[in-house]
Amino acid sequence: MLTYVLACLLHLGQPVATLKADPQSANAAERYVGLLETMDRELVDRAWAVENDPQTFHLGDHDDLEFTADDVRKSLVAQKEWIARVVETARMERCEFGVPAEQLGSLQRVADPPISLTQLRRLGPILHADACRRWADGDGDGAIERIVGRIELARDLAAVPSPMWMLVAEPELAGALQLASTGFESETTSKRVTDAGRANLRAAIATLDATDPLGTFARWKADRDRLFTFADQHLKGDIVGDPLLLYLAQMAVVVVMDQSDLSERLRVAAGDGMLLDPDKEDDILKIMRAEPSMSAKSLRKSLDRAREVGKQMEELWTKKDVRQELKDLGSEVDGDLIAVSALIPYVYQRWEKCNDLATALDWLKTVIALDEPSK
Repeated sequence: MLTYVLACLLHLGQPVATLKADPQSANAAERYVGLLETMDRELVDRAWAVENDPQTFHLGDHDDLEFTADDVRKSLVAQKEWIARVVETARMERCEFGVPAEQLGSLQRVADPPISLTQLRRLGPILHADACRRWADGDGDGAIERIVGRIELARDLAAVPSPMWMLVAEPELAGALQLASTGFESETTSKRVTDAGRANLRAAIATLDATDPLGTFARWKADRDRLFTFADQHLKGDIVGDPLLLYLAQMAVVVVMDQSDLSERLRVAAGDGMLLDPDKEDDILKIMRAEPSMSAKSLRKSLDRAREVGKQMEELWTKKDVRQELKDLGSEVDGDLIAVSALIPYVYQRWEKCNDLATALDWLKTVIALDEPSK
């Protein structure tokens, strides 16, 4: 998965809009900026250790922890107003981070995003920890409010047109669904949630697609089609455009680095790591134009094969238990730069994660339906 993520992130080239902290903004993204600026670092360092248990608030089995469950509880209580603002922000209808769609065909380094994904992903464990604390303390509705906040946070992250943000959104949603299901599986903890709390959760999960809760399939198709369009634009007759060659050069280093001497020659000429040096663009293009597999004829053949396999993958995606078939299809074009780029490496893992989320969502709906509200 690392190579896929790096490959996708290399091409965020255009400048992004600046977000300013504004606690009164109608754009949740601007409120997130302020929340991250005031986030308690001690709480961040502690919240991750809280066990997924709505009955008893405790820490997981981690070695060498320098804090206790009581320490985390005190931090959560001290930050209760800040946490409430996080939930309120996540539940806002409008959230625009201003991150542009990825730009292909450039070796320029990633522009600084208007907001830190690394910081944003720390909000999820805090919401999880506070949900566990509240549920264990008898405030089931308060726990549900934080779980709903985490669901909405996942949706905000998944809406950004970048695979990396989707990869962060998926575990956020999975964690929220898991804690909710665990709580309703137990008669003791389910009784701590009122009818209003149940309605709150039902309303939140009703907005999630039953078969693809975060739109993973649509994102994969969009990324695939975007690459096909890009390749077509730079394959004109016998001419292969520089942007396509530069993109494939970087993909050669990142994705198929151990399967071809091309990646090694590129690294020697233009950098020692996984990121090619934009200042060595002329050297990179010279190597790519001398490579037989980079001819217009070879690339057009590769693109045709990529389209064929991509269509097969699309047909398989909607079926059950096809992880191995997707993996085998990917293996057929492994090492083919256009195919690997267009089909997105590890597509079977994306399919598997999509199905895991759908299964978790279905199970949560089941346990809520089976649960008898307290009267």
